[in-house]
Amino acid sequence: MVERAAQVGAMAVGLPAGRVVEWMQGAIAQTTEQTRTSALQLSQRLTLAPQTMVMTMFQAWMAEHPLLSWLMTHPLIAVVSLLVALVIVRRVLRLAVQLTERVLLAIVRSPLWLGKWLLAAGTGWVHRPVSALAETTDATQHQRLATLLDRLEAIRQEQDELLQEVRAILKSGQ
Repeated sequence: MVERAAQVGAMAVGLPAGRVVEWMQGAIAQTTEQTRTSALQLSQRLTLAPQTMVMTMFQAWMAEHPLLSWLMTHPLIAVVSLLVALVIVRRVLRLAVQLTERVLLAIVRSPLWLGKWLLAAGTGWVHRPVSALAETTDATQHQRLATLLDRLEAIRQEQDELLQEVRAILKSGQ
């Protein structure tokens, strides 16, 4: 088939058939080389462009965030910092849960407190005043103090009697 094309080309151009085949082979090789070169250039553009774009964006981001850049160069400190941050976040979340629980319990209990207060105010039943409670406490304290003082007086009298007996024994022993 190539020979037939060479004969047709030779007649058209006026070259001998052998030269046309060489010329066609050279043209095909040149076209193949150009195609290969342009494919390589396209491949490089398709791979290098995204790489360059990503690298440029990463470098700009690192320039804007020097702390993260520093942490990337100090991985041990970064890991410890991350662990500390996780512990702090966990405790804050635990506190938030406890606070939410207390608020919800207060909300649920508030109607009961209100009902108890209304019942106490409506029926005239009130707790004993604090002053009466304090007077009762003071009275019991005074009574206890009097009892203790009586016991101390009895012990002192017994001590005096024992001392007199000791003196008498010592005098008789001389």
